[in-house]
Amino acid sequence: MNRHLAGLLWGAGFFLILSLALIAMWRRDWFGPLDQAAFAAAAGMRSAPLTAAMTAVTQLGGGIVLAPLGLLAAALLFVNGYRSQAAAVLIALLGSELLNEGLKHWFARPRPIGFNLIERPDSYSFPSGHAMVSPPFYAMLAHLLRGRLADKAWSVYITPAGVLLIVLIAASRVYLGVHYLSDVLAGLCLGAFWYCLVRYGLEAWGSRPRPQTVGPVTPAQTE
Repeated sequence: MNRHLAGLLWGAGFFLILSLALIAMWRRDWFGPLDQAAFAAAAGMRSAPLTAAMTAVTQLGGGIVLAPLGLLAAALLFVNGYRSQAAAVLIALLGSELLNEGLKHWFARPRPIGFNLIERPDSYSFPSGHAMVSPPFYAMLAHLLRGRLADKAWSVYITPAGVLLIVLIAASRVYLGVHYLSDVLAGLCLGAFWYCLVRYGLEAWGSRPRPQTVGPVTPAQTE
């Protein structure tokens, strides 16, 4: 195994351990003061322009945007011959969504009450779906775009832009009062774990040995 693949596995392991630690801390209610401090800080920053911006940003992490965007990205990759990359995009998106739904029902944490600026979703709160599903999807898109546009000078900004978008989506959930900070932190770590795992699968598939094609034997080769 090369260092790159090993690094992805180490990354997956690190974020999994960190996720488990955050879950254990939440179970012991160690996040209570931090969650309340985050809401207090968000309240101090609230303004009409910022609320409008955060309301728009948070939509980028919801299913109404991610579902069609994921299907479009996968379709474009598939028709252009990048089948494994198309599969990776779908696995990154659908896998994290299914895992998030399962964890939400397992932990069954109610949403925060009385702080929300937008309508409270009917789903459970822990871990945050926006914070968990956005990282593997947008990080995978950024990785694939960076690879296809490596000859462009501005391609160096693709990854930082993707990271910034993920952070803003996660922060918007606390700012808008529909998630606790602990929900968001756990979601980010679980999303990073899933991204590293899917990225490892993509890279391992791409670097697998391929059978050599043997051409037809010509008369000259038999002499």
